[in-house]
Amino acid sequence: MKLTSLIAAAALTVAASGTAFAEEYKIGVDASFPPFSEVKGDGSVVGLEVDFINELCTRIDAECEIVPMQFDALISGLQARKIDMIIGSMSITGERAKVINFSDRYYNAPIQFVTRFDAPSDMAADAVIGVERGSISATYADNELKSATVKTYDAQLAAMKDLEVGRVDYVLGDLLTIYDWLEEGAKAQFILTGESISDPAFVGDGIGIGLRKSDDELLATVNAAIAGIADDGTFDEITSDYFPFSIR
Repeated sequence: MKLTSLIAAAALTVAASGTAFAEEYKIGVDASFPPFSEVKGDGSVVGLEVDFINELCTRIDAECEIVPMQFDALISGLQARKIDMIIGSMSITGERAKVINFSDRYYNAPIQFVTRFDAPSDMAADAVIGVERGSISATYADNELKSATVKTYDAQLAAMKDLEVGRVDYVLGDLLTIYDWLEEGAKAQFILTGESISDPAFVGDGIGIGLRKSDDELLATVNAAIAGIADDGTFDEITSDYFPFSIR
């Protein structure tokens, strides 16, 4: 089943504290972004950010429905009130902050190139680079890699699939997702190359929750919950199931 068809059919209700007066929110995720969120064969959505959503919604006394969307549709979906929050590994950037509000950062997300082991040590000027549409990697490639051919994909995972079959020479993407892909078996043939890119001028100020400009009260509530989840060690507990190091 395609991701777009799962927006309504495979929405997942996550448990909260369950009071009769709990708020209800629809939360948009990029469910093609393992290990943060992905759709399994039975239609369920799982991953690190799903675990984080469960904890967040418990703490803000809310019942939350997860809505899988393509990454580049998340902001428009929020503005159109199809969803109430974005928890989809979205970097906090000045351009995005012009149209939506962001919570405080809940994790850091540098980007990096990945390529085949036998690729030249220096990237050719005419290299073909795969990026996810609407991502900070796409913005970086457009602005900094003028001579390269940049191919955009609906999902970073799709770009990495094309790297596997030789349709692109490199993928520039979220380092943590690439790390997970390598650890799941791809590191036998593929390798990170160059330095990770973490300069806020390029990648923003970390990953935050996206909210409408009008939702100031919800923003304050969400920020308080994020702080609590971080301060009491719960976020590190959640992420330890996915990464052997802190991502904060």
